[in-house]
Amino acid sequence: MKSRSEAVPVAKEVRDASEKMHAKKQAEEMPKPFKNSKYSAEWEYTSSAYRITAVRDWVHRDAGKIKKGDKGGLISKESNLAEEGTCWVCENASATGDSKVMSHACLGGHARVFGNAVVRGHSMIFDNASIYGDSHVSGERTTIMGDVVVCEKANVESGWFQDTCYIGGKSHVQGRVVVSGNAYIGGNAYVGGRLTGDGINPVRVCDNAKLYGDCGVKGSSLIEGHSKVYGDAMVLDNAHLKDEAVVCGDAKVYGDAVLTGYRGVHVRVTGGDVQGRKERPHSIIADSKYRSDCEVDFSDAKLETESRDFIFVDKEKTLNARIDAGLV
Repeated sequence: MKSRSEAVPVAKEVRDASEKMHAKKQAEEMPKPFKNSKYSAEWEYTSSAYRITAVRDWVHRDAGKIKKGDKGGLISKESNLAEEGTCWVCENASATGDSKVMSHACLGGHARVFGNAVVRGHSMIFDNASIYGDSHVSGERTTIMGDVVVCEKANVESGWFQDTCYIGGKSHVQGRVVVSGNAYIGGNAYVGGRLTGDGINPVRVCDNAKLYGDCGVKGSSLIEGHSKVYGDAMVLDNAHLKDEAVVCGDAKVYGDAVLTGYRGVHVRVTGGDVQGRKERPHSIIADSKYRSDCEVDFSDAKLETESRDFIFVDKEKTLNARIDAGLV
């Protein structure tokens, strides 16, 4: 039997061997740093992600000059941030999961891109914006800021997005578009602003407006207030929806038509066409129980907007009616 003095060195050797094996195992499991021609990446334990550092100078069109040694944001793996192009993830932003930041895109502020989301083109994602799911953001000057969320299978090809708006479902947004406030775009909704022409206003979806279903909003339309467009409805040209206007079913609103409400009275169009002409006043108002398919052409309307005269044109017959909005 070994004496106590002989057993102590043996116990120490066993402990040291165990510590070495543990350290070796930790080293093998520890995420390895990597480097490419654009940036190096070191594992940051406090963030459970890689912190990137620029290894050369280059200029980003919108973010400005990025210098060698500048600290960037967080990524989970090298495929999160492309080596090609001028794309970059700024210090407090992150691209994790299986997401990809490519081409000339830039993440700034505390922006997050994760899941299977892809951000490319000259997209700029700032503030607390979140891009995730299977969403796709691209475009020449797409700007997403504030607390905007783009998720699910949404496809954003251009536009300006701010505040707390939500873009989700399988919606598709392109062209000159401004989305703000608490606006919601979901389902299979399509929003497309005009792409060419000087002085052309963008499509604007703002306040608490909601677009969903298979609806389409195009041209230079303005959807604001608590307005809703859904079903197979179309809002085109310079049409304007405000207050609590609702366009749904297979309705079509176009030209310079304005759907509005007054003193709690709101318009609901469930089918047919509503057209407005620039040279005429153009407003339609109805209570929420109005359900008939309507086809309205304001070119023949003689409206005295100061006395709040309005016109209803039904598919079956034409009816010119003087309506006191306060009594409806």
